Amino acid sequence: MSIKPKYEAETFLYQNAFSFETIAGYEFDINDKVHLFSEIIFDLHMMGAGFVSVKPCLGASFNVFKERR
Repeated sequence: MSIKPKYEAETFLYQNAFSFETIAGYEFDINDKVHLFSEIIFDLHMMGAGFVSVKPCLGASFNVFKERR
């Protein structure tokens, strides 16, 4: 990222991070057009002291097109 603060010289900042990610999820089909799903994502970041982030997700997907056979 290149930042130019007001009245100062331009500085260049960068960050490298290494992490592991794993995802577990489930999808429930209500009918041919509607599906409910849930996921949980675990990220293990390996920078400095390291930290773990957990991202839960709930959602629905709708199929608006007919499948061709």
